[in-house]
Amino acid sequence: MESLKRYTRYNAWANSRLLTFIAENCSAEHLTQKVPGSFPDIRTTWLHIWGAESVWYLRLNGTSPTEWRWMEYKKDFRSLSAEILTGNDQWLKMIEPADQAWFDQNLEYSSISGQHFSTNISDIILHCFNHSTYHRGQVITQLHQVGFEKLIPTDFIKYCRPSQ
Repeated sequence: MESLKRYTRYNAWANSRLLTFIAENCSAEHLTQKVPGSFPDIRTTWLHIWGAESVWYLRLNGTSPTEWRWMEYKKDFRSLSAEILTGNDQWLKMIEPADQAWFDQNLEYSSISGQHFSTNISDIILHCFNHSTYHRGQVITQLHQVGFEKLIPTDFIKYCRPSQ
């Protein structure tokens, strides 16, 4: 249980850290420059991270969305960053007071396409934030591809030793 809470805090830290770097260093052109990857640009990769975290949060709160919010998002990157940071806070408020019984239960939900599943909440949290970590790694690669050489680390071990 404590490891999952810590991983949730890490995810919020890593999202915030990388979004701050982007806000301080990237132009709108950097964010939409076409680069190879799972998604065509940095902005779209962040939209996917936000969308997935949002969907899992909603599911854990009893709603199974039938559409991907991120695919229709039209606001600027500053607004998207604010949405992600708000999402971080929502996750922390949900996870921090949770007890072991909550983490141990299964969640009944439907996928976007309507397929029904039952999954352990601990596994959902691990999946959600592991998924975000994977795509943040892609954002780092995309930042290199648009010309950034020196980037900030977002590795879990860096989170564990913030004084270094």
